[in-house]
Amino acid sequence: MENLRITENIQNNLLTATKWLKFMTILGTVGVALLFIIGIVLLFIPTYDGVPGALYGVIYMLLTLLYFYPIKKSFDLIKNTRDAMGNASQMGLEQAAANVKSILKYFGILSIVCLSIYALIFVICFIIGFISGMASALV
Repeated sequence: MENLRITENIQNNLLTATKWLKFMTILGTVGVALLFIIGIVLLFIPTYDGVPGALYGVIYMLLTLLYFYPIKKSFDLIKNTRDAMGNASQMGLEQAAANVKSILKYFGILSIVCLSIYALIFVICFIIGFISGMASALV
């Protein structure tokens, strides 16, 4: 594997991909900033449908924490890829590959957690529905 070559076509594709990644990362940063600002505003709203606004504010700010890590890793990926392509740096390319791995691993774990929560909610709803059906059948 040490004879792997980075051709000019591969370099062009990677540099084009980093431009699009930069665009998407900037959009993500703006979105996270807006989410955080909305969270702060919600902290000062007394109640909404009987639920304290502060609860919504805390939830929004926790959501910003979920997105901070992949955005930071995306900026690192952009920097490392550009350094690797500009300076023919093996170290930069290795760091860029590690950043890709980190981002994909993070979203993979997040997806597993979300799917597990959805499955748990489905099972709970099924059990509640079953119990409700049994209770109404007894009446």
